[in-house]
Amino acid sequence: MQLLIVNILLLTRSFELVVVYIQFSLLLCSLLTVIGVIVLRWNCPSLARPYKVWAYPLPPLIFAAITVWMMCFLLRSHPVESFAGLFTMLAGLLLYFVSGTKRQSADAIHAISSTR
Repeated sequence: MQLLIVNILLLTRSFELVVVYIQFSLLLCSLLTVIGVIVLRWNCPSLARPYKVWAYPLPPLIFAAITVWMMCFLLRSHPVESFAGLFTMLAGLLLYFVSGTKRQSADAIHAISSTR
């Protein structure tokens, strides 16, 4: 789906808009990754940490704040491309959960049928 949107943008608009579309998606992924690390460290403090960040949690919070600021800037300056990137991410998330549900259902049916 992302390839289709990028090709349409390349054929109808400029390369800059394609970069904005991809940049918003990448910023969102980076933000979610950093938030995930913070949540994991908060929820599971006893896990082994092979790498320690100096002044934690300040660096990830600064990174998250700058990323949110950049995403807001992109939303204000290029709303169509930013929302297209957001829509692509949401469509991928929806497909992930739909495929995961089917896989879990198939595994459950297989487990039931193998016990009989």
